This record gives sequence, C-alpha cells and structure tokens, in this order.
Amino acid sequence: MARYDEANATRDESLKKLEASYLAALKKLEDRLKDTGDLDQVLPVREEISVVEDGAEDLPDLPDKPPAQLPGMRRKFVSARTKVVMEHARELLALVEKMDQVLSEQETRLTREGDVDGALAARKMSATLEADAGIQKARELLGKRSGHMAGGSGDSLPLEKFLPGTVWAYESGPKDGSSHEGFILFFAGGKLLNTLPNAGPGTWKVDGDKLALTVNPYPTVLFTVGDERRSLNGDDAKSRRRGKLHAVPVED
Repeated sequence: MARYDEANATRDESLKKLEASYLAALKKLEDRLKDTGDLDQVLPVREEISVVEDGAEDLPDLPDKPPAQLPGMRRKFVSARTKVVMEHARELLALVEKMDQVLSEQETRLTREGDVDGALAARKMSATLEADAGIQKARELLGKRSGHMAGGSGDSLPLEKFLPGTVWAYESGPKDGSSHEGFILFFAGGKLLNTLPNAGPGTWKVDGDKLALTVNPYPTVLFTVGDERRSLNGDDAKSRRRGKLHAVPVED
C-alpha cells in the first residue's frame, strides 16, 4: 500500500500548491480593487477567497458581474486542479489493477500450496481495496471504468455512458488561420475539461443526434459524432472544430 499512499500524498501536495498560488493571486487582486473604492468589485473576490479556503473541490457559480479578471483566474485554477485530480484517479486505478492481479495470482498459488488461510487473506485484501473510498471516487470520476488507449470496449454503450472517461485530441481555430491543439476530457455527471488556451472546465450533453459542449463564457457548440465514435465535428462557416478519439475506458 506504500505506492497508494504515495500517490495520494503527491496529489494532496499538488493541490495544496495550486490553492496557495490561487489564494495569493486573489489577495493581490483584492488589494488592487480596494484602491478603486468600488465595494461591489471587492466583495466577489473576498467571497472567492473564503470559499477556496473552505474547500476548492466544488466552487459555486460566480456572480453575474464579477471583476473582469476573476473569471479567467477561476478558469485557470479549476482547469489545473481538474488535471491533477484526473491524473491521480488514472494513476490510482492503474495501481489497483496491478495490485489486484498480484493478489489474484497469490490467492491461486497459496490455494495450490494448501495455505487456505493465506489465500483467504489475499482475497480479503483485494476486497478491501475495492471498497476503499478513494478508489471508488476515482472510478466515479472516470465513469466507473479504468482508462486504456482507444480501441477498447464500450462502443455499443449509449453515448451518455460511452463518453465518461474518454479523452479526445482536439483542435480549434478559424478556417482561414492556424488552429490550437489540445485535449477534451469527458467526466461523469456531464462535466468536461478543455485544455486549449483560454478554455477550461465545462459541461457536455447529448442533444438528439448531436453532442452539445459548453465552456463558459463561450456559446454552446454542437458536434456531430462519427458513426464509429472516433471523431467529432463542430465546424461552422467561420471556425474549424475537430476531435479525434485518443483514449477510451474499458469495463472493469
């Protein structure tokens, strides 16, 4: 279990550094806004500081008219935090998969050797891992499945169940100019993370035969999903928006 504890400690340290950095930036912004004498601009920043100090896992919506700098700062923080949490979840499930394999092999070997008590202990350890709250949370984040490269199972699932845990290589830009490249990561509960510059966390929803993606403050974009679920197309008259399946989950 040492590697399990090490993975959790690494995640916690990364989140602690992100939160400290964000809080420091918020306090600097608060000081600058105080100098303007505009209380309505100061209060949203003070509230943001308070909620982050209380727990940054699920931040409330910003007010309708926040200071101009605050939405961008929030997007960058949430995006960075989501990456840390998702990477930790994938690392944790990969580690558990290896540990389960070792324990299963140990159970079989000990049974053949006549050590029934030892075999039962190996089975109990496997069950303890499966019931661990941190591992269950990681499975929920990744759609209750562990990640593998594209080409795995799940293609026959409804799109709402297929998408959580998938990763898509994504490019977006004007049709007559250069595109930005990055990834879109889909999570359970209709949440996503777009890693392109000036993007960040957002939401997704299956809308008839289309896939609706929203990343505030930008308008919702409707995508067509390829017949084999290997491509996304959200092109319009001015913009090119294309996705290509990069990684999919497989059933446990």
